[in-house]
Amino acid sequence: MKAITLIFILAVLFAAVGSVSSDLYLPSLPAIAEGFHVSISLTQISVAVFVLGLCLARILFGPISDACGRKRPLIFGLVICFGGSLCCLFAPNIYILILGRLLQGFGAGGSNTLGRVILRDRLEGVKLAEFSSYFSMAGIAMMASAPLFGGYIQHYFGWRACFLILSVFTIVALLAAIFLLPETNLYRNKSYLKPKVLIASLTKVFTDCKFISYALLLLLSYAALLAWLTSGPVILQKVIGLTPVMFGWIAGLVGVCYFCGAFINSRWVSKVGIHKMLMLGSCITFLVGLFMLISGALHYLNAEVIVIPVMLAIFGLSLIVPNSYAAGLSPFPKTAGVAVAMLGTIQVIGGFVASTLIAILPDKSQLPLGCVFFLTALLSIVVVFRLITMSSSKT
Repeated sequence: MKAITLIFILAVLFAAVGSVSSDLYLPSLPAIAEGFHVSISLTQISVAVFVLGLCLARILFGPISDACGRKRPLIFGLVICFGGSLCCLFAPNIYILILGRLLQGFGAGGSNTLGRVILRDRLEGVKLAEFSSYFSMAGIAMMASAPLFGGYIQHYFGWRACFLILSVFTIVALLAAIFLLPETNLYRNKSYLKPKVLIASLTKVFTDCKFISYALLLLLSYAALLAWLTSGPVILQKVIGLTPVMFGWIAGLVGVCYFCGAFINSRWVSKVGIHKMLMLGSCITFLVGLFMLISGALHYLNAEVIVIPVMLAIFGLSLIVPNSYAAGLSPFPKTAGVAVAMLGTIQVIGGFVASTLIAILPDKSQLPLGCVFFLTALLSIVVVFRLITMSSSKT
């Protein structure tokens, strides 16, 4: 049990590199735009580029870790992430910062992906679903606290201090990977990187209808989450007029909602079942999206009409993400790296598309965000209903 506890703590730490790197600087987006004398839309592109780096990393790191083990690719990814943090720290213009965010995303993507794979190496089934909820709870605690601390860092020290702290945090994770992490991949085989074997593994994954369904749920959920992370700082600070510190506290409260949802999921999933939890989360997010569309159409805009619905929507997403990961990974113990890579890649594609669209669209109301919540949740309901139908037909 002590070994599982250590692996769990390390997995959370490695995954948190991605969460903290993604969110610590969010309250600083308006300040970065002003400091570099560029548009806020161009600054928001740094969020989308980070997600693109995540996507590229997950394509590569998962299959490589199946062949060579988890530890060495993880260390490599953390080194890349550290380099990206330094690039952002000393960026003389927005374009170098965007390049640094791409490197950060790539390195953090490897760390984030392998953190979840390491957990899969030791657990399976309902137990994996429960620990995935704990994993999400711990990760979201980091993600919730990141913008909160980021708001204070921006207020007292400026945005460059955020990237200094990210550099230090990445070094801590790197040292933990080098000195504390055992190799968890018991099935590593270099033949997994041979084109025929890799194609066979990918074919096995992508011909599994349930896997594709869970991957779509992750895509839609991440699209909704990234829509909030991209538009939230702009709407609440530039449009409504909140300070970076106030936005940090709000982001923290939103994170608490995800934490609570993941905790409830960890208690209910073994009793209620994965599919019912997925449907509940999808329905909650759908109703939130509908409310935001109606309030936006009526031109009713203030902090409460944004924050409270977002808190409920993120609660709904917390019931979807850990269950989709657990159910999607369970059939692939020997090629968990490939399965996680494909799940993660499909997931972040949704985030990249959503954050890019939000960056392009005008952030003057909650309508773009509400539209993303509404459409992604509606599609999620369709996917979950299909999963329930497939399960019923087999029984």
